[in-house]
Amino acid sequence: MNDKAVQAAMGVSKKWLSSNSQVFGDFHKFQAFDTTKVVSTLLDDALQV
Repeated sequence: MNDKAVQAAMGVSKKWLSSNSQVFGDFHKFQAFDTTKVVSTLLDDALQV
């Protein structure tokens, strides 16, 4: 993920971080649920990250 070509292909404008406390906190409340399908769908629909 920390590759300029990959980031450009994904339309990423933010610096890669191995961990993000805000994202962790936002998903922590869903830890009992599998969010793989939801996240995959968002990325497949070209959600800009």
